[in-house]
Amino acid sequence: MPVFHNPLTAKFRLATVIALLLLLAYLGLCFWIFVAWARPETEGVGHIRLGADSATYYALGELADQRGGLGVPLLSLTQNLIGPLSLILLLKTASSIALFNLLLFLIALAVASSIEGVRFHVFTLLVICDAETMSALTTVHKKIFALFSVVLFAKYLEGRSKWMLLLVLLSSIMARWEQAAIIIFFLFAEKAFRHRGHALILLVALMTIAAPVVYSHVDPESYAAYTEGGRTMLVFDAIQSHFGYFLVVAPKALMNLMGNVAAPWTYAPLWAHGFDDAQNQLLIRAHEMAMTC
Repeated sequence: MPVFHNPLTAKFRLATVIALLLLLAYLGLCFWIFVAWARPETEGVGHIRLGADSATYYALGELADQRGGLGVPLLSLTQNLIGPLSLILLLKTASSIALFNLLLFLIALAVASSIEGVRFHVFTLLVICDAETMSALTTVHKKIFALFSVVLFAKYLEGRSKWMLLLVLLSSIMARWEQAAIIIFFLFAEKAFRHRGHALILLVALMTIAAPVVYSHVDPESYAAYTEGGRTMLVFDAIQSHFGYFLVVAPKALMNLMGNVAAPWTYAPLWAHGFDDAQNQLLIRAHEMAMTC
């Protein structure tokens, strides 16, 4: 008679219970943040900025309602408004959007826990340790779509369901077209190349050729505003725009992960006018520290 062992050992059960309690506490904090900061910001009565680009998305959504159209492309080489504006135009209110974000978040946790080798408590802890998750749950944010699509893609790699792949690509394009493109390239390279190193070389070569094309479509004024105060990254961008992507991809990746952790003296000016920007003063800084760790 076969003997079946219970996979839910005492240690695992305890870790899962602790993770669930931490998750509930975290969601409670997110609810407070939403009521205190996120919703007032969307109503124009808040004094704390929480969303990364939420104000811009809401302004474009209001413009689309008034004029019956945006006047700017939903999707281009330099921007993707599909996900954020779909939420605003379909769900209308900040509360409905936050509930939708929560639904995607919980589905992502459930799907991740069903993937072989993924431990629910570890995955949950890692996700909530990233401060940007709080912004993704309480505001209009592309990262909730990015998280959802990445988890679905990991699940797709287990079963290779065509319907799952379709959902992966749809949710990816709601975040960034680049994410969907990378997934398609990965699936192509997986079949075309025997060694992953060859696929990586091809990807870097394609990005090296594509980067100057993308930079040629960037509005100079928008780029100047976005990179204001930057130094090293501006040098890397200049190299990248002249077919030097392969030279700067590694240091740029490290800088994007670490942010200003290596330059803590840049934090003080953010507080010159007091606490009024939770996104830049708290969340991004905590996100940079988490990524560095």
